[in-house]
Amino acid sequence: MKLFLVTLFFMQMALSANDTNSSATSLNTKAEISKWKSSFNSYYYDFEGTRPQKNNLYEFGDTTLKMQMMTLQYQLDSGWMLTGLAQHYDIFVVTRLGGQDYKDSSKGMADFIISASKPVMMSGSFLLVTDIGLSLPVGSIDEKNPKNPGTRYPYNMQMGSGTYDFLLGVTPLYLTSTYQLGSRLSTIVRTGDRNDNGYRLGNQYRLDAWSDFPLKNGLVPRIVGYYKYKDAIEGQDSSFGRFSFVEFYHHSQINWDISAALKYAYSYSSDVSFSAEAGLPLAQDSQNYDSIVVSTQYYFNLGVTGQF
Repeated sequence: MKLFLVTLFFMQMALSANDTNSSATSLNTKAEISKWKSSFNSYYYDFEGTRPQKNNLYEFGDTTLKMQMMTLQYQLDSGWMLTGLAQHYDIFVVTRLGGQDYKDSSKGMADFIISASKPVMMSGSFLLVTDIGLSLPVGSIDEKNPKNPGTRYPYNMQMGSGTYDFLLGVTPLYLTSTYQLGSRLSTIVRTGDRNDNGYRLGNQYRLDAWSDFPLKNGLVPRIVGYYKYKDAIEGQDSSFGRFSFVEFYHHSQINWDISAALKYAYSYSSDVSFSAEAGLPLAQDSQNYDSIVVSTQYYFNLGVTGQF
């Protein structure tokens, strides 16, 4: 089911915001900027169903997402940063139905994103960055259960949207030597009528916020949070239509989360750096038609960044 993946799509935007923060901040020392920058980040999320469907028709058990994100950036003299983002998902979901556990998995390359970001205001410790992007529908929307090859997996198990999607965002930052505050307001706007399988995912509107407190030893305690609203799907997958187990996708959804995290950053050289981060939710909830909740248990990620 896609509820947990819906909850996780915010990570892509959070990563973009963090990368933009670093790029924009470095503009204060433009003479030292390298034109090219690349990064690789590997994420692991562990989820567990914590509230069943309102009529106890079904619930989710252990759910995991392994996600790799690879970026290549180029700094233009005009101040714009161009970014290409490739993603790979490995999804595992346990659905509990009628006293039995059904295990499903899918993996593959997700939609590819190209974007451009630029600082539009810098005043003392305050920085404002804006970005635009386009998501290209290269991720599969034809993932199927090998035991039931005539029917595609529900929307949460697919790798992409099947449509060209526009991304817009604005990121205000307040940066000091002892703490850093940031937020990001972003949206994903779906285009076209419907994809080749007969549906179009809903638009997404999201607010992220974070507080970082860098320490001298490379450790960075963090508080991060988000609030996301997602519109209902238009149409329906032609292989399974509209029925009770996918009904909540046909209604709007709200997800929010506040987590405590600890990040470690290490610079191997002026051109290569490594990072690691782990987080635990402090509070979270979901609102949807089925009143079902899949909660984050913990997450961690590892990353490496190079510039040339």
